[in-house]
Amino acid sequence: MSQLRDIMQRLGARRAETAASAAPPSRGTCETDYERHLQNCTTAMLHYEWTWLEQHLETLELSLSQPSMLATLGGEGKVRALLAEGDSWREALRNLLEARGESPGDRHGPVLASEHAWELTHPTLREHWGLA
Repeated sequence: MSQLRDIMQRLGARRAETAASAAPPSRGTCETDYERHLQNCTTAMLHYEWTWLEQHLETLELSLSQPSMLATLGGEGKVRALLAEGDSWREALRNLLEARGESPGDRHGPVLASEHAWELTHPTLREHWGLA
C-alpha cells in the first residue's frame, strides 16, 4: 500500500505542478492533447497505453474508498473529475485502436504508473511491449 501511496503522491504532485505553471486547460484541450499523443503512437504503444489507462482508472476507483488516497488527490470531486477525464481518454483510445483493426486489451503486461506510452523510458518494458 505504501508503494501505491507513493505513486498517488507523485501523480498528485505532477498535477499540482502542471496547474501551477499554466491556467487549467478546458476539457476539450485535454482531450485534444491526449488524442494528439495517441495519433503519434505506434499500435504497440496504444496497447501499452490501454493497459496503463486501465490501471490508472482502477487506482482512481480504489482511491474513492481510501480516505488517505482521496485526500492526497484533492478530494472526491477531483477524483470523480479525473475518472470522467479517464473515461473520455479510454473512448478516444478505443476508437483509435478499432480504427487500426485492433481490439483494446489484446495485450497485457507491466506498466509504469508514472509514464504514458510516449514517455516510457524503461528499456525492459520498452522491449516487452515492442517499443524498443
